[in-house]
Amino acid sequence: GGIAVHRDEKMENLSKEIRVSQMYMQMVKADLMLRDYRSASGHVHEWLKRSPNSAPALYSKAKVLSHRQRYPEALTAVNESLGINPQRPESLYLRAFLLYKLGKADESL
Repeated sequence: GGIAVHRDEKMENLSKEIRVSQMYMQMVKADLMLRDYRSASGHVHEWLKRSPNSAPALYSKAKVLSHRQRYPEALTAVNESLGINPQRPESLYLRAFLLYKLGKADESL
């Protein structure tokens, strides 16, 4: 019985983290649509405090920085995201966009 209970607890915690990530993702997306970059930055900061190794959180940080035209910092954040999940299509696209904005389009291929 003990192993099954432990496994159920792990699944419940994972499910909770997924819901929390989805909540933060939606809040950041809404903030960006409203061009409320301060609020978006705050939500990303809270999310990263809670989940520092979250590829979606780091991608969101890069997205917010990109909207603020802080391209070098955005590139650092998206590269961190890709370090965790190198196959994330959104991160690969954003990285190519940022390299283009920084005049390094040849590196984006």
